[in-house]
Amino acid sequence: MATAKESILQIFEKVEIPLNLSERHIQIAKSYALNQLNEKASMANWCKDNELSTKTFYAWKKDVKGFEEYVNKLIGDSVDTSVKEALNAMDLHVMKLAYQTNVSPAEIKIFGDYFGYALEARKRQYLKDNGLDDSGNKQTISVEEKRNKLVERLRGGKQ
Repeated sequence: MATAKESILQIFEKVEIPLNLSERHIQIAKSYALNQLNEKASMANWCKDNELSTKTFYAWKKDVKGFEEYVNKLIGDSVDTSVKEALNAMDLHVMKLAYQTNVSPAEIKIFGDYFGYALEARKRQYLKDNGLDDSGNKQTISVEEKRNKLVERLRGGKQ
């Protein structure tokens, strides 16, 4: 049976790679996605381990066409559908618990620890859907992109 890391790496191999990315971009994208899904090293330590400055990494995310989308696809495709369904069910449960007085912080912590990678994928998707980067700064998106996102949300698409 494959380890979680091996399973994630197998999923990574199925994700389409943008044509303009170099081998180094691909290596870094996979390493970063794996760190976000599994290892959770600090950004400083992760950059040091990958012989990359944080400035360069964030510049790639901003300036290298397809890099950030590739990273998001690696992370998003690695979150199993059943985990996404469990996350939605837990959301409902947590919403109900929020109005009760006997909510156990331990219950919420266990869920957050266990499904942290799914929460991270959801956060990334939310930021992307709202034209924000990882730090919460507004990205420049065209009026047409904004219109398309609004129409999609109004049609009941991405929530």
